[in-house]
Amino acid sequence: EPSDVSKLSDEDLEKQINKKQDWIKENILFVQKFKQELDSNNNGCVVYPTKKGQPWVFHAQKMKKFLDENFSKIFAA
Repeated sequence: EPSDVSKLSDEDLEKQINKKQDWIKENILFVQKFKQELDSNNNGCVVYPTKKGQPWVFHAQKMKKFLDENFSKIFAA
């Protein structure tokens, strides 16, 4: 169903940037400086799971913008 907010799953994100989940978590999602900006609790584009087994949810457009803006910081490491 089309909606005004498109969401990505963690598998979608893996395909989009061609990196595995562990790499994404280690190099983006759990990096403190990024986590603060990304967390949906701070108006970011990632809904972090609060308990085991809960899915990650990414706001597709905002996540793409974040990756574009932080490309060199993320992928230069």
